[in-house]
Amino acid sequence: MALEIVGLADKKNNLVETLSGGQLQRVQIARAIAHNPDFYILDEPTVGLDTESAEKFLMYLKDKSLEGKTIIISSHDINLLEKFCKKILFLQNGSISFFGDMSDIVDNSTIKLNFSMQNRISRYQIEFLENFRFKVHIEDND
Repeated sequence: MALEIVGLADKKNNLVETLSGGQLQRVQIARAIAHNPDFYILDEPTVGLDTESAEKFLMYLKDKSLEGKTIIISSHDINLLEKFCKKILFLQNGSISFFGDMSDIVDNSTIKLNFSMQNRISRYQIEFLENFRFKVHIEDND
């Protein structure tokens, strides 16, 4: 069943050395799935996966969440966050700057995150926030 979830049922008799990088990542995911844990901690779980495999795995996680399993995902993938997560937590310099429902982020553009000039915000970070419809205003207080 675990290999089916990650789309590798047809590779069950292949040697690991013959698998691609993305397939190896899916093998690792299948290993975790096979144990049926109560608690999942995943760091960028869809990196290296094709869209179909990523969506299938995330639907599996969503189903597990509905069964009462705890799932924590670290990700920069906005589509993943918006589609599959109920709660979101922003960390800034090791501190929690926001924790709440995903709908609060999507529907609320008034949340303010402060970035000190010594930790300049990158264009990527600005685009990330703008994709959640944050209003980004940068002041240089030096």
